[in-house]
Amino acid sequence: MKGDRTMILLEGIIAAGKSTIGRRLAKSELFDFIEEPVTLWRNFPLPGGETVNLLDWFYEDMERAAYTFQTAAFITRAKNWAEVLAKTDHSQVILERSVFCDYNVFAFNCYRSGDMSPKEHMLYRQLWALAIMQGKIDTPDLFVFYDTASEECMERMPERERDEEIKKIQLQYLKRLEVLHKQWLINDDGCAPLLVLSDGFLRQGDPLSEELDASKIRVPVLRLDGNREWQTDELIEAIQSKLPVTSRLLL
Repeated sequence: MKGDRTMILLEGIIAAGKSTIGRRLAKSELFDFIEEPVTLWRNFPLPGGETVNLLDWFYEDMERAAYTFQTAAFITRAKNWAEVLAKTDHSQVILERSVFCDYNVFAFNCYRSGDMSPKEHMLYRQLWALAIMQGKIDTPDLFVFYDTASEECMERMPERERDEEIKKIQLQYLKRLEVLHKQWLINDDGCAPLLVLSDGFLRQGDPLSEELDASKIRVPVLRLDGNREWQTDELIEAIQSKLPVTSRLLL
């Protein structure tokens, strides 16, 4: 929780259906919903008034663009929460994806696949450590994992009307993301660490002290089956049941 605001992070692979349920929850007026800054990534400002489509560049040439895109994603997400507080006075805010997902899933997948070099990944981790040290990263109240099968997401992809994804994302890429999401978010105690430093996720060299501190913080996780239809009332009840008592709204 940030002050008197409840922070709920909605996680899931590409085309899982996060935006759909986030918008539905927002219509209930019990939550505000902040979508990923995709429009910014597709029109990222450059000096001289020019823009570049970072999302398209990333999918076109991951080996060249991985570090740049993951850094841009981190910066835009890290400052998003402060901007959210200025944009809304709602007490319960749902953010679509998070810096934690970037670290544990997308950036790590780039590193493990060789698209992000060890030096680039270390620089990315140093950026993380600096943000933690400066208090730029807030601990959420709840992760909501919208768990949709990769095959189903692949079928839904054309509905999103994002040419960058439709033309370039392969099923195998989605499967790798699905595995990493589950290794991070599905645990016996029903919680997940902010950062994963288990044997399956060991980075090069020793963990930074800031990474170790963040890896010890565990947050409740609500897993929702993304392969079925959810009614709004069902979603609200499920979320409220997993929030800490002090964060719940009286329905």
